[in-house]
Amino acid sequence: MHVCFQFCRKVWLNRYDSQLAPEFNVRDELRMREMMSQRYDKRRWYVEPTEAMFEEARQQNLTSAVARASATAKPLTLLVGGNVAPLNVQPDMVHELFALSV
Repeated sequence: MHVCFQFCRKVWLNRYDSQLAPEFNVRDELRMREMMSQRYDKRRWYVEPTEAMFEEARQQNLTSAVARASATAKPLTLLVGGNVAPLNVQPDMVHELFALSV
């Protein structure tokens, strides 16, 4: 689960008890509206975020960012192979390439 989603769930649904409150069906528009109203307008399950909650989210965010970076970062030679000619870009070519990409 995404870190931001977990943090928002802890803030907006902290007091939500699925045993006491009925689960809502996203296809039932009336119940969905009532759930959103209770969640955001009436703040029925809301708790004020604490510094500890922010710090926990920051730590989880750092941990997940490092995990994503280490899982996806690979040397370019593994992706394109080792027998690739070096790329030489002339200063006047930079403007042409930039103009094409915009």
